[in-house]
Amino acid sequence: MIDVKSIVGGYNWYCVIRGRGVDIITSGGRDIDILADSSPLFVYHITRRIKNNVIVNALPHGRFHVDILDEHGNFVFRFDIIDNLKTYGVNENLKNDILNTAIIENSLKYPTIENEAILRYLEYRLHPEKTKHTMYFDNHTPDNWDEIKRRHGI
Repeated sequence: MIDVKSIVGGYNWYCVIRGRGVDIITSGGRDIDILADSSPLFVYHITRRIKNNVIVNALPHGRFHVDILDEHGNFVFRFDIIDNLKTYGVNENLKNDILNTAIIENSLKYPTIENEAILRYLEYRLHPEKTKHTMYFDNHTPDNWDEIKRRHGI
């Protein structure tokens, strides 16, 4: 069992951007996407707290994968960590807004409903084949969507 809350606990500047509700991992193959103020600092923080075997992969553009393995070396869980939103073609203001307005649910930080909609929209723009983002966005579009897009330059 992996307790995500205890692993990220004590680090203030992060937000779970995909994986809402993933707080205790009891079966393998899951992942959670994290936006952090600094990927290297967040990686350092969580790897010091993980008791299992860990593989850390540094990827381009400030992205890291931290894979947790079981005692047999089998993949159990992944932290997919980024510290910028350049992939989506937006500026740092959106990152700062997401981190500064994150709400706490079950001891983990998540984006506000407005920021969740923005992230899903950006993900949809990048990967239109991922229909789960389209379905989420279609069902959760904020009433002031045009103003939100204008404010963030989307």
